[in-house]
Amino acid sequence: MSSRCEAMVLVRIGSRGRYVCCGAEDAHLHHKLTRARGGLLLDAVHETHHLMYLCAEHHAIAHDQPAFENGLLIRGSVVSGPDGPIYTGPDEYLTEHYGASSNKRTSNRSTVLG
Repeated sequence: MSSRCEAMVLVRIGSRGRYVCCGAEDAHLHHKLTRARGGLLLDAVHETHHLMYLCAEHHAIAHDQPAFENGLLIRGSVVSGPDGPIYTGPDEYLTEHYGASSNKRTSNRSTVLG
């Protein structure tokens, strides 16, 4: 089974437009939080928020500067902590789940200690 590109593209109809999924087949898995900035640490805990499928055309531009503004890259980084990955950056989901003071991290710690 091949995956389809999840990049959103603007389709214009007259003077109006709307965003739709690219949908091209044979898309490749792309790390919005790059592996070098901790994406592999999130992979290890089966997190998928930082992943998306991109066709070759969209993957080719996924690491350019506008990629942050276009949602193809996530700002921040992840490091290993005693209770799992620790994220630092502006992404709300990753901060809630992997930030240094997240409830998930606190509940995991109390489970280990208690």
